[in-house]
Amino acid sequence: MYLKQLIIFKNQSVIHNIKFHNGLNLIVDETKENQTSTATGNNVGKTTVLKLIYFCFGGDPKEIYTSTENSKD
Repeated sequence: MYLKQLIIFKNQSVIHNIKFHNGLNLIVDETKENQTSTATGNNVGKTTVLKLIYFCFGGDPKEIYTSTENSKD
């Protein structure tokens, strides 16, 4: 068994459609490094995607909304 796809909706509109394949799947930040940009790869959703996958397999929904890394909820 493997997860084929994770679709995230907001107000009946798809905001993320993440497709997986059989085998190892990596969740990485694809922010292009630019000397004039201050993009760091933070807040792109890597941890949220992992929390949503956990929820899909029966995890506690409270985990989605609670950040253990900082004080933001």
